Amino acid sequence: MMTTLILLSSLLCQDKSDDRTKRILERVEKEIQDSHTRLLDDLRQIIRTELQKGGKIAPEVAPSGKPYLGISLDDLGEDELKALGLKGGVKIGDVRGPAEKAGLKPGDILVELNGDPVTEDGLADLVGKHKPGDTLTATVVRGSKRESVKVVLGVRKD
Repeated sequence: MMTTLILLSSLLCQDKSDDRTKRILERVEKEIQDSHTRLLDDLRQIIRTELQKGGKIAPEVAPSGKPYLGISLDDLGEDELKALGLKGGVKIGDVRGPAEKAGLKPGDILVELNGDPVTEDGLADLVGKHKPGDTLTATVVRGSKRESVKVVLGVRKD
């Protein structure tokens, strides 16, 4: 933290019209805002946990921020779709966070989210119409079996 403050003070002494300085200051400000949001979410969870211990249960507060599914995509060709008897979907390349907790695996073909068909172009919109903490039903094809998995969306850290 002290290093950041020293860096900021040295940057502020420079000419603020410098594009590099502007970019650095914007990134630092964004990181501070994101850190503040995470801190508030953590504090809410601590308070909620302590209230539950005392017999009083506070209402669940949804985390703030953009929703995060936790997958990256891999190439999925028409031949592979035909071989599986599918008309569409996306192939999961890597899993992290919420997707990993839910049991999604690399190589799964994600075909539906909450009953809506998944496409590479439409996946971000499907996830984006929800908020962190929402539970979605992800329908995947693993091998030749179709499975439904519940995924609780996380908070995206840009």
